[in-house]
Amino acid sequence: MKKVFLLFLLLLLPVSCLGVTSKEQCEAAQNIDTNSTQLVRFSTNDTMTFIFLFPVNSEEFENVELSDVSLEGFKFYLKNYISLLQKEYQAKVEDIENAEVSKVEYFIDRDALGFQLKFNTLEAYQEYFEIDGDSNVDYKASGFFVKKYTYETAFPFSAASAASIKNLYNTCLNVWGTTFEIDIQKQAYLKDIFEDMTFTYQLISTSKTLRSENFESEGGLFYNTFTKSQAELEENPNISLYLFYISRGWWYLLALVVTLICVLVAFLILKKKRKKA
Repeated sequence: MKKVFLLFLLLLLPVSCLGVTSKEQCEAAQNIDTNSTQLVRFSTNDTMTFIFLFPVNSEEFENVELSDVSLEGFKFYLKNYISLLQKEYQAKVEDIENAEVSKVEYFIDRDALGFQLKFNTLEAYQEYFEIDGDSNVDYKASGFFVKKYTYETAFPFSAASAASIKNLYNTCLNVWGTTFEIDIQKQAYLKDIFEDMTFTYQLISTSKTLRSENFESEGGLFYNTFTKSQAELEENPNISLYLFYISRGWWYLLALVVTLICVLVAFLILKKKRKKA
């Protein structure tokens, strides 16, 4: 059981600030608001990848009739700010074998700029997050033959980090607006759009064991998606997930008891028939 809970912890441990998967897996993920800063987490038996995604909202630039040149200029400045965060992760993985951070790139299907933090082995993941084999998981158990372990964990964005991200966008829009001499009203419109952004944490896995109230499946992948506004983060900074575990010992015992009962019943029936004969 200890191994089960350690693996559960590895699946649930939030990233210290924000977050990503392979680009293709990220683009395949479902039902996420385009105006949402996202941490997408993809887990397989061999790798674990995080993708940090920051919305661009290209359609909103079109709505206020800004040129493609202006939009590309905004992407340029936003990319520079995101690169500062990317460099922090890059510095931390330099001495960790089998861990890597990608460059900041544009994710077309998400209309977002982002980068990937990837662990090719469980050991690399544990070293990065300083997890040891004795890590404890605070969980609640229910059920008998099939146990349900419920785990409450912090949402990877806090109200404070959400405010910091919005401030980053506001600063970026100010610099961009001044450089490209953007109309003040258009700047204000875009600032309001980004001020209303949400924050999303999506766990994608090839295993259907990890569940939540927001569980979905598609194309052989399983999704748990959580989205909160800054106000919701201030009200409740946590999320709940759960894991089903089959109590094989009890099932084996039940099977043995049922078998013995069947044998006993068969023996009694046979004995009764012999008496009648």
